[in-house]
Amino acid sequence: MVFQRKKTEKSTALPVRAIAAQVILQVLDQGKSLSMLLPDVQSQVKPQDLPLLQEITFGICRVLPRLENIIKKLLDKPLKGKTRIVHCLLLVGLYQLLYMRVPAHAAVVEVVNATKSLKSDSFRGLVNGVLRRFLREKEDILSVVDKNWQTLHPEWFVNKLKKAYPNWREIIEANNQKPPMWLRVNQQQNNTKTYRTLLEEQEIVAFESDNPNALRLAQPLSVSKLPNFEQGAVTVQDLNAQWSALLLEPQNDELILDACAAPGGKTAHMASYLTTGQVTALDLYDHKLTLIQENAERLGVEDRVQTQKLDARKVHEFFGKDQFDKILVDAPCSGIGLLRRKPDIKYNKDTAD
Repeated sequence: MVFQRKKTEKSTALPVRAIAAQVILQVLDQGKSLSMLLPDVQSQVKPQDLPLLQEITFGICRVLPRLENIIKKLLDKPLKGKTRIVHCLLLVGLYQLLYMRVPAHAAVVEVVNATKSLKSDSFRGLVNGVLRRFLREKEDILSVVDKNWQTLHPEWFVNKLKKAYPNWREIIEANNQKPPMWLRVNQQQNNTKTYRTLLEEQEIVAFESDNPNALRLAQPLSVSKLPNFEQGAVTVQDLNAQWSALLLEPQNDELILDACAAPGGKTAHMASYLTTGQVTALDLYDHKLTLIQENAERLGVEDRVQTQKLDARKVHEFFGKDQFDKILVDAPCSGIGLLRRKPDIKYNKDTAD
């Protein structure tokens, strides 16, 4: 997942490791989602550090059980209450040491320095000691922690998978992989091959697929590096989501309902096939309707998109019978099928969801 930086906010440039620890604390202890938290804190991070923030936070959520087991080996007693932020800072440090190419010395120093920003300067020595001990004893600690195959999923969820799918191990392994970054090329500005050439000129490697609008990036990157992103030449949209408009086959003069539309990627995609006609996009929340409108404006289809604050279950009370030629329903769900792209779901859902 790649978030676009809000232009109107000034950066206060807090240390990215400190921000990452604060975000993870809210995910683990308050059940909040990364998709809601990261846009809110991005103004506190230097623009060049946004990809680092995303890598750390999403990465920790992807491999959290492994990191937690390592911390248990390194601490005599758990950090609780107000010291949980220090625990989360240790997660940040361990993730960098295990999964990122940041030099070990630099990773440790930056995480230790972040204690001051988090008003936990008294734990500076503990953080330094724990991380350096891990580096010294890494091989022995990992031999114990990784002795058995780890699902990196909650036990209740693994049990449900076992009952439902013979290939449950394959599903878990797939969930634990980093998702690819897919782009949908706005065909009103460039065809897919032309835009791929623009990427190559910026030394960005991309691959075509059987979807005529889609490009897969070899490496995820900030949208600020995509040629003409702000001008609407391209948008970030998962490959499966891109098939919706193609399958619906919007035609001129049609009235189309996108019943659960936010953030509006599919809305804008459907509207791009129309020169006459309209897509009506519904959502329950004003901020999501604003997001739909902003996406439509950036992609140049705002004249073919109308937003309406409405519960899709009450469509029949607001609109006339047979008012729409076609309807797309991407119904709200638990999100369990999106664990690869949203690994924090593992920690804010339970069996009741």
